[in-house]
Amino acid sequence: MISRQKGAFLVTFIMFFIAVLHLISVFRLNVIDDFERFIYDQRLIMNMPNTVDERVVIANIDEASIREFGRWPWRRDVLAEFVNILFDHYQIKTLGFDMVFAEASDNTGVEILDILANSPIAEHALFPTAYENLKPQLAFDEQFSVSLADRNIVLGLVFEQKEAPFTNQLPLPLISLDTEIADKTALVKAQTFVANLPLLHQQATRSGFFDNPLLDIDGVFRRVPLVQQIESHLYPSLALSLAAAALNAQAINIEFAEQPNRLAVDAVSLDDYSIKTGEQAEVYVPYRGPEGSFNYLSVRDILQQTLPVEALANKVVLLGTNAAGLLDLRTTPFANTYPGVEVHANLISGILNQNLYQSPKHKLKFEIGLMLILTLVILSCSLLKDFRISLFCTLVLMASVIGLSQWYWLQLIVMPTATSLSLALSLFLSLMIYNLLAEVKQKKSIVKRFGQYVPPDLVSRMAQAPEQYQLESESKELTVLFCDLRDFTSISEQLTPEQLSVMMNLYLTEMTKIIHKHHGTIDKYMGDAIMAFWGAPIVDEQHAYHASLAAVEMLTSLTTLNKQLQKQQLPALKMGVGINTDVMFVGNMGSEFRMAYTVMGDAVNLASRLESLTKQYGSSILVGEKTKKSLDAINHNGFYLRILDSVQVKGKQRPVDIAELLTEQDDLALKNTIDDFIKLYKARRWHKARQALYRLHADFIIKDELHTLYMTRISFYETNPPPENWDGTFVYQNK
Repeated sequence: MISRQKGAFLVTFIMFFIAVLHLISVFRLNVIDDFERFIYDQRLIMNMPNTVDERVVIANIDEASIREFGRWPWRRDVLAEFVNILFDHYQIKTLGFDMVFAEASDNTGVEILDILANSPIAEHALFPTAYENLKPQLAFDEQFSVSLADRNIVLGLVFEQKEAPFTNQLPLPLISLDTEIADKTALVKAQTFVANLPLLHQQATRSGFFDNPLLDIDGVFRRVPLVQQIESHLYPSLALSLAAAALNAQAINIEFAEQPNRLAVDAVSLDDYSIKTGEQAEVYVPYRGPEGSFNYLSVRDILQQTLPVEALANKVVLLGTNAAGLLDLRTTPFANTYPGVEVHANLISGILNQNLYQSPKHKLKFEIGLMLILTLVILSCSLLKDFRISLFCTLVLMASVIGLSQWYWLQLIVMPTATSLSLALSLFLSLMIYNLLAEVKQKKSIVKRFGQYVPPDLVSRMAQAPEQYQLESESKELTVLFCDLRDFTSISEQLTPEQLSVMMNLYLTEMTKIIHKHHGTIDKYMGDAIMAFWGAPIVDEQHAYHASLAAVEMLTSLTTLNKQLQKQQLPALKMGVGINTDVMFVGNMGSEFRMAYTVMGDAVNLASRLESLTKQYGSSILVGEKTKKSLDAINHNGFYLRILDSVQVKGKQRPVDIAELLTEQDDLALKNTIDDFIKLYKARRWHKARQALYRLHADFIIKDELHTLYMTRISFYETNPPPENWDGTFVYQNK
């Protein structure tokens, strides 16, 4: 009992210590961070109001608008008309642009007018009047600029965290800090920017960035900064600027909290309204629901003034798009394609509603305290003999943590809980292992019987129910794989025995690891060849798929292994692989002197033959007919299969199709089928078949070996036509 207690205390201390190191970022456990993001996403989805905020409207550059006015970007005079209609006709409150106008409009019209002004046509009496009337109408940027003047408009900016040339000039900043203070802030610091044309910034009252440098590692929009810093200047986000305009806020202020060696942001305020933020002025996006939580109004309908005035009157309007072709789509916790403009709309809505979620400053103390309580309770319960009590206590504790985090959420606080939950679960499982140790001895027999054939992880699975597995022979459908090194005899003649031993140990060890990784059973090593099979003794419904995965990884690994061999001044290796799926005999076979768990039958012989044919076809992996059908049936990912030939190998009466297995790493050209050529070949249209073969070879769709093989056959058949009942099958006379 004392020994058991010491072990439990040691395991508990180690796991608690690891969790604390994760929390204080000595190292990060990615699985816990992923779990934290998952918990946040599920809580967000569960608590979304799924209502529409009528105060914020999205002027949508939709497909109808694009059909009406042409592809985006449109001429600036169209945008000027759009702005004028919004403010003069619809009487909106404020307008924000989720885009940057960094380049000048096409001034070709103005340039032509100027050319005409210096030509003989300028002497015409009506020309000066026409010139004065037309030129302002063709100065699109100036028209757009005039429409922005004296209106509550926010232009967009883009900041980037990489060094690059500036585009245009930034407008006046929100705040400019002393250099010494600016260096100490925890704000996101941009290196460069893309700004609007200066004449546009001169007229617009506000501006704000719409990029998000705080994307989580999985690319999901969860947090966004309200303020970014470039040099010593601070700029607000597009959403913050629009919310300030909607609230008629006269000032946007940043509240800093001094910490050792840096200034962390405590809050961002709009006049008297204080928005609590994280250290980098970041907040969580308060998503209201899926796409459509705000009214989308077509820009076409706005420009044509077909909408009722009350649809836009006194509203915050964002010009953006949900059209897939304009690529303003983001990944959110509940959708992989979500309009970026609606992310800004959610932020504006959250600021107006004063319901932005924040991460508390004391979260580290909270998590460590919570973990300490969980650890002590679970440790105490684990010392009881009743497994059910320990399980019940752990589940109650985890449910309590989830309930507590939900209570905090309702207070607009995002309290992290993944580390506590992970510790509780892993600690419970670790401590319960002690109760299972006695069962290990009872399972040693199955390990002893099959340990030399199958990988350790499969042996462990078999040990859970040893009565289900047997060594007696049976007939069942399996997949068998043969792999062999090419030109091994000539390679071995160049090496000393020591070098050959080193090379073969490296090769066989790496290939065996891969076969075991994909749940294969090693049958035997035959010099440089390996024979393995799938589907026994462990039942595997996808044995063809797993064998193919292993083959692909073996070839990929061989590339890496060759680099290692070259460093040791050993020759590079090439390998061919044959795979076949069919019914075969499997079980313990041999003599009274020696037994082996192996497979036998015609299907095994065909796999061996396919391996030897890889060199003739210029392929790395050849698979049999049933293997291809099995892969096609499961809609395999990452595999490309194409029929190369129909053959009848020696000893077989029925012809079989053989296919080449290609992977994502193979050239794109190789992944094209050769079906059209095969049809011509089987139809005995030798001339057209030869032309098709030339094209396939010229386009690198087939390799030299396959080209030579079929050219030889066609030349032979042209002078020695096959019999009338020939179906395209080639009969191999040799093994």
